Amino acid sequence: MFQCLAGTEPGLVGYWPLNEGTGTVAVDWVAGNSGTRYSAYWTADTPFGPMMSASGAYLGNWPFTLADLETGDTRVTDSNVVAVAGLPVPAGYDVCQLSASPAVSAINPDSWVSTNTLPDRFTLSTTAGRGSLYAWFTNTAASVPLRRSAASIVHFPAEAALDFRASAQNRVTMTPDLYPGVTNLTLTAWIKTSTVPATNSYGSIAGRGYLYGSNGFGLFVSYDENAYFQVRNGASILQPAAVYPFDGNWHHLAGVHEGNTARLYLDGELAAESTAPLASIYSEGVTFALGMRDSGLGWDFPFEGAIAEVRLWKSARTQAQIKDEMFRCLADTEAGLIGYWPLSEGTGTAVTDRTDAGNNGTVVNGAAWLKDKSVAALLPVSRDPSRQGYWPLTLADLTTADSLLTDSNVVAVARFPVPTGYSSYRISTSPTASVAGPGDWVAVTAPPATLAFADTVSGSRAALFAWFTNTAASVPLRRSGGSMIYATQGPALAVTTTTARAEMAAGLYPTLTNLTLSAWVKTSTAPAANSYGSIAGRGYLSGAVNGFGLFVTYTGEVQFQTRNGDIANIAAAAPYPFGAVWHHLAGVREGNMTRLYLDGELAAESPGAVTNLYTSGVVFGLGMRHNGVDWGFPFNGAISEVRLWNYARSRREIRSDMHYRLTGAEPGLIGYWPLDEAEGRWVEDLTAAGNDGRMNNAGWEFTADFIRVRPPPGLKIRIL
Repeated sequence: MFQCLAGTEPGLVGYWPLNEGTGTVAVDWVAGNSGTRYSAYWTADTPFGPMMSASGAYLGNWPFTLADLETGDTRVTDSNVVAVAGLPVPAGYDVCQLSASPAVSAINPDSWVSTNTLPDRFTLSTTAGRGSLYAWFTNTAASVPLRRSAASIVHFPAEAALDFRASAQNRVTMTPDLYPGVTNLTLTAWIKTSTVPATNSYGSIAGRGYLYGSNGFGLFVSYDENAYFQVRNGASILQPAAVYPFDGNWHHLAGVHEGNTARLYLDGELAAESTAPLASIYSEGVTFALGMRDSGLGWDFPFEGAIAEVRLWKSARTQAQIKDEMFRCLADTEAGLIGYWPLSEGTGTAVTDRTDAGNNGTVVNGAAWLKDKSVAALLPVSRDPSRQGYWPLTLADLTTADSLLTDSNVVAVARFPVPTGYSSYRISTSPTASVAGPGDWVAVTAPPATLAFADTVSGSRAALFAWFTNTAASVPLRRSGGSMIYATQGPALAVTTTTARAEMAAGLYPTLTNLTLSAWVKTSTAPAANSYGSIAGRGYLSGAVNGFGLFVTYTGEVQFQTRNGDIANIAAAAPYPFGAVWHHLAGVREGNMTRLYLDGELAAESPGAVTNLYTSGVVFGLGMRHNGVDWGFPFNGAISEVRLWNYARSRREIRSDMHYRLTGAEPGLIGYWPLDEAEGRWVEDLTAAGNDGRMNNAGWEFTADFIRVRPPPGLKIRIL
């Protein structure tokens, strides 16, 4: 029973070892009655592998167990150092050694230890995925065959998620034509977004062949502020929908297709269902993906948010099963699980499917990993029972009530949800369960009014954790948490790479003639020889296009340029004081005069007629310049408080509000990007025009020190 055969044994009429490992053919070694694999997958099963062998050295079965040192979980661990539990010894064997390799050549003759003193822990590879350990046995005083046993555990080195807001067209793509035989299914994911898709658009979460045209299934959010699970055969559609909160918190979605019924679950509760018969839900040539949808012709409908723990089952899961599994990591061996992408890699562009199907994905266009403790440690799904669940703790600045940004390490507790059945809590700055042991527990009837961060670094996220228990009953330890960005100075847009920018739509502001464009900027680096650093505008700096813009030059100047293609190019220029200090720039076009103001003072002006400042198809941008075809001339530094007015402002007007935030409703203000979001990948235009911009490879820094508190209404101020 433990020995592989040769296929020539007398009386043997059929023998399928099923050890091909790849392909669709299962070979019969006897009569050639080979089979075809259909909707099954090859597995390298470590407990079974050592039992069956053509070598006498591997014959037998003495399975043992690996476990997480902290949680005791035998399925998954977040550490590559694991406990070795229940290691049986074959009768007649007195020494053992552990190895990460299944090969005999890995045995070290000097590393045998007595079976009476077996090691209690072992260090696995640091690589994410299933880690295996092999136990080798022999007898130093007798002639016995070498024996081998094995165990395995799934190693998740990080709790992480994937942020699809980093740049346009972010997605994770697998290979086309996956899951052709799937009809009944369950597709689940945790998502986090506060961005409602644009009018008549959608945000694709996971699936293939959904949203127009093809056959398929998928989860998505919509411009109508609903979440959907869609199953379709061409124009025949099942798509239960539920109102989605778009509150920036984590929420769990599960789509289930069973027979003629499709169901959508939101946070474990049945939200909607639809019933109608459908034919095939499979189309050839369509790719299963996360974050965007493949139509079969191209990619569209990007998701603006974070995704974690995507799972695909070839069966309809019940509500009880969904609720039981939604808060915990899986072991990847669960029956019916055909796709499992935890998105826990935390780095790189490879996304691993933990099931034996091995349908791994590739991150395209630079989606960003969320893995710092303020984000990843607050994920509602975990391998650790104490971290499973979601009761988001909301913190706020004591002065502004802002729940995102604070300049104090003492913050208000705006929301303190308590898990049902829990009576006491403790506050900690650590996400580790060891800090929540016996100690001073506080009754949940007395929630904290304020809390203090520790070890705060300006510009970083600071997190606090609430641990819950019941002092009168036996309950699992539970953990909640909240975080804020702590910064002693204000946020600004950081554009420090050669492709960093924020881009708005093309075709904006077609009728502008007189105008004022202003911004705060900080840069220590002059552009390279014969190059420029673009700050804000459209259609400026060379090319047969019309436009206007602010930029710095390789000669050490700052310029405001208005141009009518190659016909007229009028620029006001002045020396720029490069360094780590913020400076205010304002470019003004009035009649035939182009002016430049530096820190509120007129620095230069140039006369000259420019009859047209507009070319269709040119994009208004920050940090780079668009010429109607592509982007160029990157700025290296930080930008804040970009404003566009439809009239020429005077020196007095520029100086009157350059240090104050605006509301966006000021007369004549047609574009206002404060660039104070501090996180995310969109910059908001606060005017009624709403010309928001998408960030591309840009980031945030917290150095803006020029904003002042606006004086109270009625106070007279003299502007010099």
